[in-house]
Amino acid sequence: MSASEVTTTATDAGACQPCTEKHAQGAKVYDSARRHCFCADEVCRDACAATQCTGSTPKPADATCNACIDGQYSTCLRVVQAACEEDADCLKYVSCKTDDPCAPQK
Repeated sequence: MSASEVTTTATDAGACQPCTEKHAQGAKVYDSARRHCFCADEVCRDACAATQCTGSTPKPADATCNACIDGQYSTCLRVVQAACEEDADCLKYVSCKTDDPCAPQK
């Protein structure tokens, strides 16, 4: 999930607030680590060259890029976890995404 995707969390008022707003710095660290890994030469650089790996303003991943990201998920998960361990707000962002009380129930 990129930092631009909306995941929400409950606020004191009972409304939902996007995790990317509540933990903006953490979302940036998370997204930067994620893109750094996926856009590496040996990972998904070629598959995502036209979308996620287009510089400072990535575009949404297309089917080819998503397939590569799905296939390399475990490789980049370790990179993102290591980056988040160095940033408390990144850990809070991940927790917010994981424990989201406002997510639609299936």
